[in-house]
Amino acid sequence: MSPIEKRISDIVKNSDLSHSEIARRTGISRSAVGRWEKDGEISVDNLPKLCSVLGVDIQYVIFGGSLSEEILPLQLKILNAIFTVTDIDKLKRVFKLLTDK
Repeated sequence: MSPIEKRISDIVKNSDLSHSEIARRTGISRSAVGRWEKDGEISVDNLPKLCSVLGVDIQYVIFGGSLSEEILPLQLKILNAIFTVTDIDKLKRVFKLLTDK
């Protein structure tokens, strides 16, 4: 499990919401939420939904703990690239690169 997948799994496990409630609020199936908790794998389409529902900063999910001053500029460039990509296939490839083991 990659660090990103581990953080996704942890935020679902530690949520006060049931899988059913997360599913209802995200519009995703309950079984998908279970997979997020089990293995942390989530699509680039669903990650922002999960973060919004659980009140988790997407930067934390992608980059981990505190944003150090040394790597903050690179992190901001990566986030900017992610959120400005209009081609969903390109965005999915970027997300796959970030989550590959």
